[in-house]
Amino acid sequence: MSSFRKYVQAIVALIVMLGLLFGISLFFPIPHVTDFVQNHILTNMNLSIAVAVVLGVAGVYFVAAFFYALFARSKNKTMRLSNDKGDIVVESETVETYAHDAIHDIKEAQNKQVKAKLGSNPGSTKVDIEFDIDENKDAVAVSNTIQERVQRAIEEFFGEAIKGVNVKANPYDANENSQVAATSRPRVK
Repeated sequence: MSSFRKYVQAIVALIVMLGLLFGISLFFPIPHVTDFVQNHILTNMNLSIAVAVVLGVAGVYFVAAFFYALFARSKNKTMRLSNDKGDIVVESETVETYAHDAIHDIKEAQNKQVKAKLGSNPGSTKVDIEFDIDENKDAVAVSNTIQERVQRAIEEFFGEAIKGVNVKANPYDANENSQVAATSRPRVK
């Protein structure tokens, strides 16, 4: 999200909160705010309309957000596949485990994390893999190997092509980590 959009959202949120505060102060006395609203906003017709519009927009937004929260689709954790013998339900954890098994023997990649995003069919499935690698190792070759193995394994699992496999390598300095580990040993044996 861009910083300008964040700035605009913050300004709009402040205006809505001020409108709510002014509206609440009409029904429940708030020191200094109630007097300000009665003396300056209610006496000016344009400001009264502006506060009413802000409260109306806020009300519409809250009602829309409420219904969106009630009826929004959740992220797909399962995929239902049908064949001539019945339905098969595949969970994202199953695909993640299958992908992880395909790359568990790659020693150069440490802390492998796999996330599967299932779609309505295998062709819309995406797999994201993130791992740590020593900066002295060939990260591109390891990433390509991981991508090929996972792509092949998941396509073999589904029996058809998937949308893609995204790989992210996080390089680290193994020499620096070993020096930190050596200095952080306990002093008591």
